[in-house]
Amino acid sequence: MRQFFKYVLATLTGLVLFALVGVVLLVALIAAAASSDKEVTVASNSVLELKLDKPIGEREFNNPLSGFTGGRAAPSASTS
Repeated sequence: MRQFFKYVLATLTGLVLFALVGVVLLVALIAAAASSDKEVTVASNSVLELKLDKPIGEREFNNPLSGFTGGRAAPSASTS
């Protein structure tokens, strides 16, 4: 009987710790979401400045079905 209470106490301790960690993470997530509500205002006649002094790399499309299509993209429905 002593062994039974030992396991019950261990299970309850684990559940309480899990609940406490979950509540702390939930509060941290809500606090992070609430603090990021900054509204950006752009003045009239503003100019967007882009710095293009560094190379711009191409983004590669990773096709998860390339093994089934022989490395080619899946056929698309074209209107031509």
